[in-house]
Amino acid sequence: MSSSNLSPTTLDYINIATTSEIAISETIETICEKLFESLLNSDRNSVNSTQFNEEIVKAVWSCAVESAQLGLEVEQLSNQLKTFNHPLTLAIINCYKKYGESLRAAVQTVGWTYPRIVDIDWRISGLMESNNQEKIKEPLVEMTFKSLSADSTSSSTFSFSCTKNQLLELRWKVKEAQNMLQKLSNS
Repeated sequence: MSSSNLSPTTLDYINIATTSEIAISETIETICEKLFESLLNSDRNSVNSTQFNEEIVKAVWSCAVESAQLGLEVEQLSNQLKTFNHPLTLAIINCYKKYGESLRAAVQTVGWTYPRIVDIDWRISGLMESNNQEKIKEPLVEMTFKSLSADSTSSSTFSFSCTKNQLLELRWKVKEAQNMLQKLSNS
């Protein structure tokens, strides 16, 4: 059982959606149902601003995902939303009652951190001929990155080959990123 609270951002989304005059063509329960289903079906692209009001979408999705991440039970969510006393919050609670367990299971499978690079291997080989029988004699660098996901004990690999010029361009891009990180960390 979690004692965590919804973030101020999520509560702001709900406040905006419950206090603004929103013209809606469907019942709020139907809208919430469709939005919860789109989250579970990974079909968020099917929801567009002409179909649903943007404030309602932000409020419902933010509340649903954050509640699932925090592992909130229906009673806990209900207690946090009771101050709004609005049909939208009642619809969110009813949908969370119906879909909450599935949402909690779904967010557990999501990696919230990026994989980290644990090893880099490289070698130089030569491209001697192209497929149209031309002699090229150009060196290639073959690089293999090994990364480890936060929730995994086995590494995954990513390999690519590049020419000398492509490697120099990659080096330049990495240097630009390094400089930007340094500027951000100094400010």
